[in-house]
This record gives sequence, C-alpha cells and structure tokens, in this order.
Amino acid sequence: MFEAVFYQLPKSVSFHQATKGKPREALRKIREMLTSMAADVQLNPSITLRVDSPSEWTETAVATACLDAARRRFGMERNPHDSSQGWELGAECLEDAIEFALSDEQWPKQKVGPLTLYIAYHFNWREFSNDFPEPLASWKRGTCDIMLNFHRRALSVAPSLIFPMPYESVEFQPFVNRLEAALPFEINRKHLRRMLVNPKNGATRYLRLT
Repeated sequence: MFEAVFYQLPKSVSFHQATKGKPREALRKIREMLTSMAADVQLNPSITLRVDSPSEWTETAVATACLDAARRRFGMERNPHDSSQGWELGAECLEDAIEFALSDEQWPKQKVGPLTLYIAYHFNWREFSNDFPEPLASWKRGTCDIMLNFHRRALSVAPSLIFPMPYESVEFQPFVNRLEAALPFEINRKHLRRMLVNPKNGATRYLRLT
C-alpha cells in the first residue's frame, strides 16, 4: 500500500485561502518556493482573466474603464455578450496578465471585481522520489498544484499538495515546517488527510488523521 499525506482545503471555503501581505509579495514568495523546493514545475496552459459587468456590487464607471483597458491590452474577449467578459490567455501573456491584475488599485475598491485572474502551477517535490503508483504515475502535470486567484486587490490560493510519505515519517513535519516558512499562507493541519493508494488497482482512500 502506497501511503502519502494529502492537503486540500474543503469545499466549504471554495477550496481557497487568503495569502499574507500584499499580492505582489505573496506571488514572489510562491515563485521562490517553486524554484527552491519544487521540480517539474509547469504553468497551466489556461490563464483566465474575467472582467465583471456593472452591477450593484461593481460601479459602472469602474467596470467600463477596466473592460476598455483589458481590450486594449489583450484584444476582444471570447464573447462580448456574456454577463462577465472573459479571456483565455497563453503562457506568453502571463507576466502581462499579472501586472494587469495588480493594477486594479488604480480604480476605487469594489464589493465585487472589477477583475479576476486565475493561474495555476503544477509540480512535484524536488527532494522526494517521484516513483508513484497508478493513478498518480499518470498525472502528467505533477502530483501537486497551486491555483492563484487575483481578485479585489488580494491574492488567494487553492493548494492541492501530496507529500509522498506517511504522516508518522520523521521527514514529514520538518518538511512541512520549511514549506510553511517559505509560503505566504498557512498549511492548516486540520485539512491534512492520510492518502492510501492500492498499487494493484489504483484505488485511493482519504482518511482523517487521528
């Protein structure tokens, strides 16, 4: 039986948690962690930008100005008739999209919007073996990912992390401590799960830690 520790936030919080500090600094820390602790890092090819339409939560002047700026920068959206305007951008637009998302401070803060940017990184851990049983062995983008959500002058993350060792391993807690020190968000221990994979049939179970 292959045993690991799995970390993911529950649906009750939309799988997301806030980062500490300013979004630009939080992003820098996440990227530095990927450089120092991760291997096989891949950017998800889908970079999604959304601009909210005017509503009771988003002022018309702000929504219109944001939409005009996005069109000048990235061209026309996929469907101009959607309730919120959206772009699917390529990797070549990553830095430009991030700078655009961080530029929302130029407008008054809104209850919703005026824009949201989603990007995600996939990876494995550098210092651990990547010799996984199925179905993990077939995950072509790595066994871990962090989705980043830029919205309302803040950055939240949706981490999905697999630590390929038993919870009782002497390596586990020191590694998580180092990881948490490098990241701008907490690894909430109550959301850790024991992950058991049957190497014969790939059946996977997630158990609460006791």
